[in-house]
This record gives sequence, structure tokens and C-alpha cells, in this order.
Amino acid sequence: MKRKLVLKATVVFLSILGLASLLEFGLAETPETISAPSPKQIEIEWSAEEHLIAANLFEETAARLEAKVGHLEQRIARFTKKPYLDPKGFKRQGWRLLMGSHRAELKELLEQIAWHYEQAKQLNAMAVPHGEGKNGKS
Repeated sequence: MKRKLVLKATVVFLSILGLASLLEFGLAETPETISAPSPKQIEIEWSAEEHLIAANLFEETAARLEAKVGHLEQRIARFTKKPYLDPKGFKRQGWRLLMGSHRAELKELLEQIAWHYEQAKQLNAMAVPHGEGKNGKS
């Protein structure tokens, strides 16, 4: 009986200690918290070449998403032609929802691509002073 009581007390004590350490760990401040850069910081810190690289990476991701949407459209068409494969339409409805989320993500990517190209264009325009010839003389 006494052994069970001691065992219970130990378990409770260790549980409280564990919870307290987790709580303390969660409340601890990190000296260097890295946050996402603001668009203004990106505008200032990125070069035109970096904007073009980012736009190219986003274009690759957009191409993959477009391929996924196309594949889902083919699946839906196949299952529409053969309704006995999905009699209640659950799969088709799920694929339509997934297609919608992919299209929304694709729209955001296209906006980011356009923004990066615009920033690169502006930075390139600022880098070349007006009035200079090709040989660098005015």
C-alpha cells in the first residue's frame, strides 16, 4: 500500500516537473528570432539577379502545379465517363476541391512571379544611369 502511494507521488511529481519544464521552455525568449523579411527589406536588399532567380523558381513550382491540375482534370473526366467507379462522387468532389486549392496557390505564385519580374526591371532601370552611352562616356 505504501509502495503504491510512493509510486503515485513520484509519477505526479515527475509529471508536474515535466509540464513545468515544457511551459518554461515555451516561454523562453530566443536571443535572435528570425522573422520573414518585409517586402520593403526585400526591395532594398535583393539584387535584380536574385529577383530573377526567385521568379524562375516560382515559375518551376507553377509549372508543377499546372501539371497537377491537368492530371486531376483527366482523372475527373475519366471517372465522369465511368460513373460506376465512383458512384457517389466522393473521389471526384475531393479532386475538385484539391484542384481549387492548387489553382488558388497557382494564382498567388503568378502574382509573386510578376512582382519579382517588376522588381528586377525596376532595379535594372536604376542600375543603368540615363544619358550614358555604351562606352561609358556622356
